[in-house]
Order: sequence, then structure tokens, then C-alpha cells
Amino acid sequence: MSIENGLLLLATAGFLAYVVRGITGGASAIVFNALFSLLLAFGLAGGLTLLDGLYWVAVGDLVTGFVLLVTLRSQIRFEPFIVRFLVVSLPINVGATLLLPRVDNGLLTLGLGLSLVFAGLYLVLRRHAGHWDDPTLIRRALPFGIAAGALGGLYGMAGPVTVVYLMHAGSDPGRFRSRITLLSVFWSSFRVGTLLLTSTLSADRMIRFTLTLPFVLAGLALGYRLHPRVSPDAFRLILGTVVGSSGAILVVQTLTG
Repeated sequence: MSIENGLLLLATAGFLAYVVRGITGGASAIVFNALFSLLLAFGLAGGLTLLDGLYWVAVGDLVTGFVLLVTLRSQIRFEPFIVRFLVVSLPINVGATLLLPRVDNGLLTLGLGLSLVFAGLYLVLRRHAGHWDDPTLIRRALPFGIAAGALGGLYGMAGPVTVVYLMHAGSDPGRFRSRITLLSVFWSSFRVGTLLLTSTLSADRMIRFTLTLPFVLAGLALGYRLHPRVSPDAFRLILGTVVGSSGAILVVQTLTG
């Protein structure tokens, strides 16, 4: 398959991922990685590699994060537990990003598949979370921040851990979206900054993203409009099934060669 077809598939996966980002404020990397992993598993990525996909979604999350940040600026708050979560997760995020090009591709792929399986199972099986007060949120920012930083640096997928953490801060969808948007902007800025400083984001990768940017923005706009119309429970079940199934296929494909 030609690189042009691979670019079209990249744009399609990106469009769907950023529809989800517009609805929830996050989970774009989870959805993109799930769809892109299917393309890789079936040899349909048009010559693109797992690293190409991970770098593409890193830039996509940065651009869309700033778009949402401007759109939701009146709702953005630097709450104490959010600040603590950032302080813990950002150094881990940078360290994992530096490690990313050095990780064996097979191990990286297997780790992505397993992460997607666990994320899918969580989305399908989770129940309503209890509410934690601010001192508890601040105290538990340490273990959750470490895990979010590691997954965010390697896969841009701090979402599963962050969703669990933020669920305990309240169930209001609007507050959830503004909180995860704020976190994502910081994570994406540090991650992309690290990739640029280490010359990992090459010119051809940036051109590839620029060509697919209209699909990204169109998906984000559609998701933003769908936000008040989507049932959280139905959306969670569908998303969890897609993500978990994609991860299982990737794990099997990686283990069987």
C-alpha cells in the first residue's frame, strides 16, 4: 500500500479520534492508537510505523488541546489537586518521551496492546466512582501522576489513569472536560517540546501532520457539537469495546509474529 493511502488512513483515524476529543476533552490518543494499531496489525498503514503514529498523535493532541483551552478558557481552573498532579506527572512524561525511540519496537507494540486491553476493560466494566475530598485527591496525585506520566510519555495515553483519577473529583461532564483539557495542554507541550529538542520530530512527520490537520479540526468541531447530545453510558460501552478489541488483536498479532 502506498504512503498516500497510509496518509489517508492516518487522517481517517485522526478524524474519529478527535471527534471523541471534542466530546470528552480527552481519550483522543486512546482511540487513535486503537484504530492505528488495527491498521498496523492488518498491514494497512501504508508504510507508516508505530512511532510515526505516536508522534502524529502527540502533535495532534497539542494543537487540539490549545483549541479547546481557548474555547473553554472561562471554565479553566488551577485547582490544588490538578497542580499536584501536573508536578508529579510532567517529569515522568518527559523521561518516558526521551526513552520512547530507544524502546524495542516489539516490546513497545505489546505494551500498547496491553494498555488498550486494560483501558477497554475499564471503560466497559467500571461503575460509578465515589467522591474524594481535596486532601485525598492531593495525596493520591502521586501514584496516579506517576502512572499517567509514564503512559503519556510512551503512548500519549495518560487518559485511562487520568479518567479514573478525575472521576473521583466529581461527575460533572463539563468540569471533567475542562480539567482534562488543562492537563493535556501541559503534557502535550512538554512532550512535543522534548521531541523537537531531540530532533525526533522530523520535517516529513510535521508535513504529514499538516496535510491531515483539516481532518483533525473537523473531527474536533463535530465532537464539540455532539458533547451535550451523547449518552455517557452508551458512549463508554462502545468506546471500551472498540479499544479493548483493538488491543487484543494487536497483542495476538505481536505475540504470533
